[in-house]
Amino acid sequence: MGHSRKSDIPARYGGKNRLTTRDLARFEQAASPALDAITPILLNAKEKADTGELVVLKPWLQARNWSAYYQEKLRE
Repeated sequence: MGHSRKSDIPARYGGKNRLTTRDLARFEQAASPALDAITPILLNAKEKADTGELVVLKPWLQARNWSAYYQEKLRE
C-alpha cells in the first residue's frame, strides 16, 4: 500500500505482477447488482456533463458556507 518511487503504475500500486488479458477478462465478466443499478445513472450524468447541461456547484465560494472563523475574518 502507498506510493513508490518507481515510475510505472503497476509497480507503484498493488502487487508486483502485471495483469494478463485473462485477468482483465475476468474483471470484465464480474457481475455486480450494485454496479448494474448505478451504471445507467452515471452514464446519463456523464452525457449531460459532456453536453454542458449540468451546473457545477461551488458552495465553498459562498461566504454563508464558511466556518465561523472565516466569516469573522471577512467582517474584519
